[in-house]
Formats: sequence, C-alpha cells, structure tokens
Amino acid sequence: MTDARHRRFDLAIVAGLGAALAIGLAIRPSFEEGGVVLRLFGVPLPASCWFRLVTGLPCAGCGMTRAVVLALHGEPRAARQAHPFALPLLGLAGLQLAVRVASLAGWSGSRLRWADRAFIGALTVFLVAMLAWWVLRLAGGLPR
Repeated sequence: MTDARHRRFDLAIVAGLGAALAIGLAIRPSFEEGGVVLRLFGVPLPASCWFRLVTGLPCAGCGMTRAVVLALHGEPRAARQAHPFALPLLGLAGLQLAVRVASLAGWSGSRLRWADRAFIGALTVFLVAMLAWWVLRLAGGLPR
C-alpha cells in the first residue's frame, strides 16, 4: 500500500471511529419499564435486528448498540447486562484508534506491523469468543 493510500486508510478509520463515538454520545439511554430505550434528540429509536425479525432468535450482536451507548454514558453494569461483549468491543475500538493515530503521527515499519497483528489477533479472539457465547446462549447453556 502506498503512503498516501495508507494515510487515507488511517484517516478513514479515525473519522469512522470518531463519528461512531459522537453518535453513541448523542444517543441517550433511558431506563423504562420495558428495559432500556435509546433516544436521539428525544425521539425513541426502533429496535431493528433483522435476524431477530426473521428468525425470532437473538443474533450474536443483539443488545450491542444499547450496551455501547450505556457504557459511553457511564453505565458499565447496565452495559454488561445488555451485552457482555460491549466493553471489550470498546476496548478494541480504542486500540484501533490508538494504532491509526500512531500511524498518522509517523509510526511505521515493524512497530506498526506488530500493532496491526496484535489488533487482528485480539479481534479474532473477540469474534470467536462472542460467537461461542452466542451458540451457548442459543443452546440454553447461558442465561440471557
């Protein structure tokens, strides 16, 4: 990858993560009788899991948006209850943000390759663990 292309990639990742953080902070969680309701500018956001709508079963990420928003608003216990992988996901996002900012600041060569490999390894472990958790949950081996 050329330097200009690599820089554009880094900028796109930083911008995307920054936008996701801004949106997560703009969405407000409210605790109501039926659970947590997410609101954007006071308007309740609909639940929109296509997998659940089609199959009636929760997908591996069901509850992740609520959990991330709760965590961003200082509710880590409620976030963990909504989805146990939200906090690790935020950690991975923070790691990726740090790697991309370091790259933009001039990191290159073996340090950047090591950081990229570490991130890919952590992401792989995260995805395998989350999918295993989901399968166990669907099989009835884990409470929800």
